[in-house]
Amino acid sequence: MAAEATADLVKGVPLPVCFAEGTSIWTPEGITSIECVKKGDLLLGMIDNSIAIVEVEAVYVSQTKEYLVIDVGSDQLICTKEHPLKTVFGDWAPAGSFAIGDFILTAKSEAVTIKSMTVKQSLDEPIRVYNLHVSGHHEYIVGETMIRAHNKILVPISRPRK
Repeated sequence: MAAEATADLVKGVPLPVCFAEGTSIWTPEGITSIECVKKGDLLLGMIDNSIAIVEVEAVYVSQTKEYLVIDVGSDQLICTKEHPLKTVFGDWAPAGSFAIGDFILTAKSEAVTIKSMTVKQSLDEPIRVYNLHVSGHHEYIVGETMIRAHNKILVPISRPRK
């Protein structure tokens, strides 16, 4: 990671809601990797169910040995099981509460189907994970398929409905 970017990171904060290094994040100019995002950057997010430009207010870096690999066909997300994703019913659910066949809502109001979901354990070193605190409604857009992600920790709700 570039030295200039580390000054804007909050390290060692125990945040259970994170995405793995390499996760695609949408900006007004296109896609970048989450580890390249720094405080003050502009991203694509959601405000009142419309794509909007949001500002990164903080970048959190942590580590985890347990994570999910979620395959939605043309895209794959690697995140912690607690990370809130938007359901097609308009509510938020922790990534770990979804199941194969459930739908996740995209920024284009399309439903993508979870094709597979696997819990992984890092046997050696923990993997580095990131969360972004953004302005507005605290939503940013991840993955090639533009999945809606929230930057807040949520109390688990019932399993997402199909």
